[in-house]
Amino acid sequence: MSKDKDICSIDFLIRQKYKQSSIPLEIKQHENASHCIRYMLKDIEKYEKIRGSSVTTGRSLWCLGVHPTVEEDYLARLINENKFRELNSDFVVTKDIVGTQFSFTLI
Repeated sequence: MSKDKDICSIDFLIRQKYKQSSIPLEIKQHENASHCIRYMLKDIEKYEKIRGSSVTTGRSLWCLGVHPTVEEDYLARLINENKFRELNSDFVVTKDIVGTQFSFTLI
């Protein structure tokens, strides 16, 4: 986010052919699952603050985090403890990355 707090840079903008708006995607990785989730939620919060400005797409920010695999209940607790607003659990996906000790979470 810029110093004047009205613009930000996004890692990726996903655009579907023949659609007007793009989906903003921010990617995080951290060796600590707690830090990764916290940084993801902070990015979503920052994006929501400037949403609707000329630089945003009108779409909600998707945030993808890669972190060490942790127990599902611990991950749910991390998300619930750090959330700035209610997150619909239907929109939070966590999957193990096969052959590694890591998982990804998409919010």
